[in-house]
Amino acid sequence: MKRTFCVLALMPLLAGCMADPPQRHDSSLSAGGAGVAYPALTVAWVPGENTKEIRSYIDKFNVFCVFGRSTPDDMVETAVGAALKGAFGSVVRAGSVDEAAALKPDLIAVVDAFVELPKSVFSTTSVSVKATFLSPSRRPVAEADVESRKIVNEVTSFGLGAPRLKNAFWLTLDESMAKFGAALGQSDKLARFARKDSAEEVAAAPSAPAKVYRSDADTPSYSAAEDENAFALVVGVEKYQGLPEARFAVRDAEAVRAHLRALGYPERNILYLSDR
Repeated sequence: MKRTFCVLALMPLLAGCMADPPQRHDSSLSAGGAGVAYPALTVAWVPGENTKEIRSYIDKFNVFCVFGRSTPDDMVETAVGAALKGAFGSVVRAGSVDEAAALKPDLIAVVDAFVELPKSVFSTTSVSVKATFLSPSRRPVAEADVESRKIVNEVTSFGLGAPRLKNAFWLTLDESMAKFGAALGQSDKLARFARKDSAEEVAAAPSAPAKVYRSDADTPSYSAAEDENAFALVVGVEKYQGLPEARFAVRDAEAVRAHLRALGYPERNILYLSDR
């Protein structure tokens, strides 16, 4: 089925300069078939900023007469959708993370693709894809990051320049998507996510509590009789307007107050000021 996709997507390229409008391919839904790594998971994917900017890049590059009217941004989005369908049971494209979350999928994928188009048969063409997978509550779950680069002159035979540029780009895109699909299928984090009865358990796994460092000076080990005539003012302010932050001022002031109490200062006679 993937090979059929490659042939159909290549046909507009071979046509050269065409007047037809861009051919968008629907990557909305797909039922997972044989070999799908995570058939029980549904994914809503969102094009990242670099993916969205491919169209602007192509307009500046002026490559319509090289790639035809089915331009690389169409092919990249189609290829991303196909790669995701090869790994997950159901895939839908969304315009934003909010829109994706509203669809209530098991995972949200933000896919950032970056394309470098070849300028000549001696130049390099590249396609990189990075997918960040989020839980429905938008906690990071996993990432997949791949790149393919090829020099046109090394991967195409002699002939006219335009077909060679197209073929080199297509080979690079095809290879990068193969790497992308493999990275998805081999992801330990996605596999663990798929095995969980509640997918949120992976994303929301509790982290180790931060270690609190305390000094022996913070807690006095002595005690004196209370003196009704002892008074003190203790100030612990860390942030003053126009001055650098006084880190640990509050903690130090609390330690001073504890020592004053141990020295016999009544709590009611200690005036304590703090910005917390």
